[in-house]
Amino acid sequence: MRHELSHAAIKSVYFVCWLIRGVMPLYSDELHLRYSSAGYCLVALGKAGEARAFQPVSLQLRHMLVSDVQSVQCQTDKDGRLFLGELTLIDSVTAKLGSSSQSVTRTFKISPLLEGSYPDRIHIKKGSNTRIPYLV
Repeated sequence: MRHELSHAAIKSVYFVCWLIRGVMPLYSDELHLRYSSAGYCLVALGKAGEARAFQPVSLQLRHMLVSDVQSVQCQTDKDGRLFLGELTLIDSVTAKLGSSSQSVTRTFKISPLLEGSYPDRIHIKKGSNTRIPYLV
């Protein structure tokens, strides 16, 4: 089950870190992946929970059925958001916010729910007709 965090809830995470550790987190920016009926959205926030507008983001998308990783260069909008859509059959998204030594990199595991799974090995009798269903 996917949950959406509000902007206020994300800001409260920083406050809890401050209460527990006595200081704000060491990094200045953070990335969050949200899901809604419109699809996935990457949100870039600053230390105080402010939107990180027009920031460069490097994305690496790993597809479930392809071993190659697709790399894309993007930029957040005025609200610090980057809309990614449904991400059908995407296994994971790695996002890097910023291009300096202070950049933040996060990997988000998407893994859509499959109706079943395959075993590690499938043994088939030579010469027999075999069908392996495509699971989505």
